[in-house]
Amino acid sequence: MRMKNKKWSIPFLNEHSNLALYEASYQDIVLKDFLNKSPLYLEIGTGKGDFILNMAKNDRHSYFLGIEKNVTCLAITTKKIYAEGLSNVLLICDDIENVFEVLPSQSIDRIYLNFSDPWPKKRHTKRRLTYKTFLDRYKNILKKDGRLIMKTDNLDLFEFSLVSLNENGYKLEVVNYDYDGKDENDVQTEYEKYFRDLHTPIKKLIAKVGDFDETK
Repeated sequence: MRMKNKKWSIPFLNEHSNLALYEASYQDIVLKDFLNKSPLYLEIGTGKGDFILNMAKNDRHSYFLGIEKNVTCLAITTKKIYAEGLSNVLLICDDIENVFEVLPSQSIDRIYLNFSDPWPKKRHTKRRLTYKTFLDRYKNILKKDGRLIMKTDNLDLFEFSLVSLNENGYKLEVVNYDYDGKDENDVQTEYEKYFRDLHTPIKKLIAKVGDFDETK
């Protein structure tokens, strides 16, 4: 369900530009400084922010960059971050395809894809965040030992992603069709809580860019 824009969203984001960039200038010193932090984790599609908020609370020595297109969702997340007084989160209101242009090569330690839009229609396949074009961009921004971590309720998207990762130079380290949510370095998203209440199996994968020995 698409979140309707609320009138307070944009004024709030502009008031807290140290936490969230709306209509971002990618020359912004706040962004440039944040992209030099390490370790740096990227969540594409933050929703209402439960995941990035709690990850940042649990690990205050790491840095979390969140991308979200919906203005109101981003403003809700920014409110949560502000209320907790967190300084290790930066949010951007934009499409990830625009943000790719400013992310330095090999700057990201982990990419999180949490309950991404499955784009079920065949003509929309290229919009899936595990389609080849996105996977190629992730290869550029991930550090050598970086990881792509995905959770979803959608079986079709999950199986598409397994094939796409295998075909595009990624090594699958974890493939779980019924993830129990108990990994130490993980927290639930608002969607995950919803689907668990419905007893829908949560699928999870962890992948890294393959390090293949071409001499073998």
